[in-house]
Amino acid sequence: MKVSGIWMKAGWTLVIAMAILACAKEDRYQQMVARELAKGVRVDSLFFGIYLGMPSKDFFDHCLQLNHRQLITQGPGGLSVQHIMKNELK
Repeated sequence: MKVSGIWMKAGWTLVIAMAILACAKEDRYQQMVARELAKGVRVDSLFFGIYLGMPSKDFFDHCLQLNHRQLITQGPGGLSVQHIMKNELK
């Protein structure tokens, strides 16, 4: 019985130590997020002028123009963009 009690205490000690370490990592993460946001630089560009957070109407209008220029086609389901690379990787 004493052996299982020792293992139980060791297990709880391990759980508490992991919880403390997990919180410490989040603090470093939050510091990095704050530091990067303070720079004021947005990196949201994807390709062909499409960017993250683009309003739906702007996205569909822009994709229609790119489709007319035959740069992209409609992707699966009609809610995505498909671009087939031909010579870009040579």
